[in-house]
Amino acid sequence: FTVRAVYANGQESPDSAVVKAQTRKTPHVIEASTFGAKGDGTTLNTQALQRAIDSCTVTHYPQGCKVLISGGEFKTGALFLHSDMTLDIAAGATLLGSDDPAQYPLDKG
Repeated sequence: FTVRAVYANGQESPDSAVVKAQTRKTPHVIEASTFGAKGDGTTLNTQALQRAIDSCTVTHYPQGCKVLISGGEFKTGALFLHSDMTLDIAAGATLLGSDDPAQYPLDKG
């Protein structure tokens, strides 16, 4: 697009050089607690967090998607992320690793 000014006397300026701008897509935000994740430091949240991650797909949200973990300590085992999504661990939130080795499979299976 171009820009043109209108002066106080009502005259218009010539067109500016062409201005090109591109806005970034605003991703859809999925709050992990919506899927049952609890930031109490003791609840095992692996399944709830994985469900939130798995729901965050380009098919459902072509503008992009972000899983937000906010406020608390979230105990979890292995999580499997995928392309075209963001996992946002907000200030004040912590992921705690489970002490159960069985919670860390090598693949999602």
